[in-house]
Amino acid sequence: NPSRKNGIRALLHHSILLWRLGDRESAENFLTKIKDEHEKSLFAPTATYTLALIFEESGDYEKANDVLSEFATRYPANFLLGEALLTQGRILMQLKLYQRAYDVYQRLLSEENLDSYSSRADIELSYLESLGYGVDITDASLEQSLEPTEITETEITETEITIDTEESSDTKENSQESSQESGDTKETGGY
Repeated sequence: NPSRKNGIRALLHHSILLWRLGDRESAENFLTKIKDEHEKSLFAPTATYTLALIFEESGDYEKANDVLSEFATRYPANFLLGEALLTQGRILMQLKLYQRAYDVYQRLLSEENLDSYSSRADIELSYLESLGYGVDITDASLEQSLEPTEITETEITETEITIDTEESSDTKENSQESSQESGDTKETGGY
């Protein structure tokens, strides 16, 4: 129905305008209506993604993540999927859900027709891997780095010197306290 299609389009544009003018609550309400009541509409994916951006902007990362998960499930072939996955990965990192962010970026790389997002996803994956996420512990180079290394004689000597120094400081303090106690005893003439 062309008039219905135009009505949903007008509601979407109106919602985005309200958001830009600072009326976030009204924009959320209209976008949620499009997302929930017109999910098969041509404009529902844009409304869903925009709703997630509004939640992200307001700092409600949990809601934004939920909406983006819904987007990826409902609209796996939509032209906004790449942007939605990048945004979701960023939001998951804000939530400190690094392994889930890693999985989202991996999905982005595995999706067909999203090659234009691969360099951005690679950057995020490299960062997450530097934090230890997504690293295969059976990797030979990692196994080598976990093998025990030999400790040299110099390292042992330096450690002993440090320990001796710490012990001698404690011993000095104890002997000074003992001297003061015995000095007190001498002045009073004994026990």
